[in-house]
Amino acid sequence: MLVPVPGGNWNDPALIAERKRTTNRRVAVSGSIVGLITTIIQLIVTATFFVASEYLGPDDIGLIVLAMLILFFGPIVVGVGWISSFVVSLIACIQAHSQTDRTQPDGWTEAKMPTSALLAASIVLGIPTVIMYATLIEAAESDSDRLINGTLGPMTVFWAVVQVLLTVGYIYLLRRITALDASVSPRSTSEGEPQ
Repeated sequence: MLVPVPGGNWNDPALIAERKRTTNRRVAVSGSIVGLITTIIQLIVTATFFVASEYLGPDDIGLIVLAMLILFFGPIVVGVGWISSFVVSLIACIQAHSQTDRTQPDGWTEAKMPTSALLAASIVLGIPTVIMYATLIEAAESDSDRLINGTLGPMTVFWAVVQVLLTVGYIYLLRRITALDASVSPRSTSEGEPQ
């Protein structure tokens, strides 16, 4: 059994809630950082595809090998980032909506919107890359001249625009989440007496 330290408020509900909020904010920040890094990797993969399909010729063998490596390993890294971002964002959203604190019975109101938006962004995070590779596979199977002639260029620009929008969204969410105040205003206890 834990014995309280004399003069310390180790079991103060407000301090417990502040510790939970600080942990929640850290989890949400790490989820947005993972998402931001994943969107940047997606942009690198998309830019590599655009450059490789539009500007590299048979003389650029070294750059073609580098582009092929990026195009091969890029989706794997994006997939790992997508799953990691989703799991961490889900944990942050559940923590922000938790209603177990005695001092804040409705959860952390200020964090509900940013963590919910973070969860929504993490759900759609990898979709541009999945669509891009599905389109590439379909184009490669149906008509190889389509890839050689570079008609996928406009589609690549569209994927890049979506990924830039995701990057801007993650930067905005990261700023919102880091600005959250973890302090708790004391409310009345269960006995009805103000703290």
